[in-house]
Amino acid sequence: MKWLHTAREAWRGRSESGPPEALRQRLAERCFGAIQDEVQRFIMANSDADGFNGLRAEVERYGWPALEVEKLEAYGDFYRGDIARAFNRAIRYCGAADGNAFDVELFILAVLCLFHNHQYENAYRLLSRIDENESRLAEHTVYLNIKSAICIACDRVDEAWLSLDQARRLAPDDPLSAFNACALLFELGEQPIFEQMRTEIAAGRYGKNGKDFALATCDLARNRYAQGFDLLECRYDESDAVRYINPALPTNLRWRERGLALPSGDRLLVTCEQGLGDSIMMARYLPLLWEGLQDRLVMEVQPEVRTLLAHNFPAIPMVPREHGKRPPLAFGHWIGSMSLPYLFGSEPGHIPGTAGYLTVPPDSRDYWAQRVHELAAPDSPRIGLAWSGNPAHRRDRCRTIPFALVSRHLQSQRDASLFALQTVIPTPHPAALIDISEEFITLADTAALIAELDLVITVDTSIVHLAGALGRPTWLLLPYRYEWRWGLEGERNNWYDTVSVLRQTRRGDWEGLLTEVIGRRLPDFLDIFDKQ
Repeated sequence: MKWLHTAREAWRGRSESGPPEALRQRLAERCFGAIQDEVQRFIMANSDADGFNGLRAEVERYGWPALEVEKLEAYGDFYRGDIARAFNRAIRYCGAADGNAFDVELFILAVLCLFHNHQYENAYRLLSRIDENESRLAEHTVYLNIKSAICIACDRVDEAWLSLDQARRLAPDDPLSAFNACALLFELGEQPIFEQMRTEIAAGRYGKNGKDFALATCDLARNRYAQGFDLLECRYDESDAVRYINPALPTNLRWRERGLALPSGDRLLVTCEQGLGDSIMMARYLPLLWEGLQDRLVMEVQPEVRTLLAHNFPAIPMVPREHGKRPPLAFGHWIGSMSLPYLFGSEPGHIPGTAGYLTVPPDSRDYWAQRVHELAAPDSPRIGLAWSGNPAHRRDRCRTIPFALVSRHLQSQRDASLFALQTVIPTPHPAALIDISEEFITLADTAALIAELDLVITVDTSIVHLAGALGRPTWLLLPYRYEWRWGLEGERNNWYDTVSVLRQTRRGDWEGLLTEVIGRRLPDFLDIFDKQ
């Protein structure tokens, strides 16, 4: 989405005056849509009230129509981070009953606001209300790209491709449509078309901005780690970077080199980025960092994972990550945790910690050992289950298994003690499923429970990373063509020796995968357990 690729401009600093002369001249067109990109860049670089007020004064001087001023105000709210206010302005022009005419640009903004607030189903429902306005919207590639992103988040991949295909036909050389289409073709398994597009993107047909990120995860999924992690470094130029990296960290201090040849006396801050599972996955590199830096190393971590990592790496100072606040400890350079494979030049087969690298804090270990003993049937195998992830994750609808389906497959399970590894358990649930979610306080508690289990069966959430980092036998239930770190085929993966990757053979076929796992593999596991 064009207006999402703005972090670079936002981080380069603010202008010292009002709108530049080129923008002032274009304000005479009195049409927000004609100058949207220029206005976006100006607001993102001048996000304070004075900067926007200066722009607003210029608009008034040119006598803009009321609706065009409303668009400027709404997008100004959005670019400055007030998404709720932007939505409330925009939704009045989306075919509501208040009599306002439908407006294409404000409709797009309303949908975008819902998307950014993780309200994917609501965004999809709003898309379904456009009726006679579909033809007007379909003339805008930006709308078609947003629609595609929403369809993907709602696990409607076929609809997503229809939108991207339409965008490509409308504007064959539009870079954003090309990058999005390339990634989706890879996920769909359309290999010949993907390879053709990848070649065109790599050759620079669609420009340079964004192309590296479009190719990075595809290369990583195909085990091209040196190239993939190198390309992935460009993620700091994507707008989503401010969601996953603390924006208080100045970009000019980011460590960009391979290796640890920092200036003498320089202290390196490692900031945990993205989700909790990513932080656990990258903790395998901390011994290497400590070996090279020792007291010149500090970490910024999510509060939920701090106890567990502090126990395992007590010599490394750890501070809680507070979004928008600079860490209290002094440092010379910083690096995102997902850049550690790039820093150390990791390749498949040469990744540290694949056999496990975490242990459980003693107090958590003792408590959960006793609880599992109290709750598990005597001499029965202890199995942990996780079927869903964080709903705010954009691909959660793809990776989560409907609980009704899980319940049906568990109804006949009587030969094992089944522990739910979720913090939220729907009701009713099978009697065989042990619910202790109220006792989970931090990830150290979840880790301590997992350490007491004989097998973990999970979808792709932080649970699989905890289990793999603890070296526990784990079955990962994976959608068709999902997530670069698990590769494209086979049960083995590059990151955890004890994790077996069990994949859908057809898109969306959880029924078939659960029949294989719960109906066939699990009974075999129980038979082996009984014979031991």
